[in-house]
Amino acid sequence: NSLKYASETGTSNRPVQPLNERTVYSGYPFPAPDNGVVSNVTAIDLPENISGSLALAPASNSVKYDYGPDKGPEKWGSLDASYELCDTGLEQSPIDIDVKTVVQGVSTPIVRDYSPTSLTVKNNGKNIEFTLADNGNTMQIGDRTFNLLQMHMHTLSEHTFNGGFYPVEMHFVHADA
Repeated sequence: NSLKYASETGTSNRPVQPLNERTVYSGYPFPAPDNGVVSNVTAIDLPENISGSLALAPASNSVKYDYGPDKGPEKWGSLDASYELCDTGLEQSPIDIDVKTVVQGVSTPIVRDYSPTSLTVKNNGKNIEFTLADNGNTMQIGDRTFNLLQMHMHTLSEHTFNGGFYPVEMHFVHADA
């Protein structure tokens, strides 16, 4: 039984991509599905209450790609010249994280500075997107600061752990400040 919210197919995830000899580093603990089943999921620290104004935008009719057979992940590289890396790129996401091969990396702290803000919610035909007002929500890694621009969800998860999917994956999209 698929969760359907944005796409006609009920899913908004693309196939797992090869690592191509990349190394997956871990500096943070994460729960991993055991044999494809999620167990022992640990909650992250979130505000007890979320408040603010909400604007609903109409669904988009100009979807250049989607997750179905006609405009799906296998065809993305040929739909538009700017999507060429979908076919030729060697460091694509998502990946399968095999916990037996993860290398413990340097644990550079991620410092989040998020506060309540206004946002717009839009069904863009691929997923549900939450676009934030410019209010200074940031994340800092070392001496680099990144502004939080938007959040969106994928069902099933795009990244997998030991070959197992989570029901939902949320992406927090940041850009250099």
